[in-house]
Amino acid sequence: MKRLLLEALFADDCAPMAHNVHHLQVIVNELSEAAKKELTISLRKTEVLLQPTPATLPQQPCITIDGTQVKNVELFKRK
Repeated sequence: MKRLLLEALFADDCAPMAHNVHHLQVIVNELSEAAKKELTISLRKTEVLLQPTPATLPQQPCITIDGTQVKNVELFKRK
């Protein structure tokens, strides 16, 4: 898990990826716990983008950090 998170870090951003919602929640939980030691996760800036496989009906994921649901988006904003 640590190696996966290391590969997803970009400056002050992190882009964890998973094949299903359950695994994404597990990764987000681990990232949140690790961040509590030295960092702060800005829930206001945190977003989830779902990229469904072709021929599937996409269901918006419900990813939470410390009980707060993260906003689902269709596109990430450019800075």
